[in-house]
Amino acid sequence: MVVTRTHEMRGVVACVTGATRGIGRAWARELVARGAVVVLGVRDLAAGRELEEELCAAQSGAGCARAMYFDAGCVQSVQRFAMQLSSDGVCIDVLINNAAVLHETWSTESVRQSIQVNARAPGALLDAVLPGMLQRGRGRIVNVSSGDGELAYFSTAWRERLDNAWQDETRVENLFEAFETLDTDAVAAQDIVHGDQPAYKISKAMLNCVTRARILSLISGQQQVSGVR
Repeated sequence: MVVTRTHEMRGVVACVTGATRGIGRAWARELVARGAVVVLGVRDLAAGRELEEELCAAQSGAGCARAMYFDAGCVQSVQRFAMQLSSDGVCIDVLINNAAVLHETWSTESVRQSIQVNARAPGALLDAVLPGMLQRGRGRIVNVSSGDGELAYFSTAWRERLDNAWQDETRVENLFEAFETLDTDAVAAQDIVHGDQPAYKISKAMLNCVTRARILSLISGQQQVSGVR
């Protein structure tokens, strides 16, 4: 089968987090194939460098890739990643916030870590690259979400809080703190969210909230912030 790539991306600089596996790897491969320079945000740097070599060799000069250490679960790592891009003069035109974690357990730590990886880290990277996109008048940001973040899974009280929070950044932060400080020994998962993987559902609902809040705050430019699931 011959695939025709209609969107030429030579000269475009993209960043894909969680790039060594699954959807992230597919994103990275396609972007390089279209001619983009792709920063691979990876926690396993050895695997990232293997992918870097594979992508650069396979495309024969079309696009290329560069692996950089990125641990979405560590606030300092996310900050260092963003600062390294800035200090190296890398201007991101396309950001794919793909890195994610899925915890099966219900604990304060699993909720906190899920939120950090799946919602706070994407928000921090978005905030780091968006000013440059606004200045250049172009860019695209994709936050990879999930159907598990649908508000229908949540109890009435928490659904209302989530549905209202995105309209105000302070409410978003207050909701982050409310989830991150939950005493899971005292509060049952089903009192907040129905079904399996409650920490994951909470984190993806918060990612959706962050995406909607950032869209609301945009006032100019051609950049787009998208949530896909």
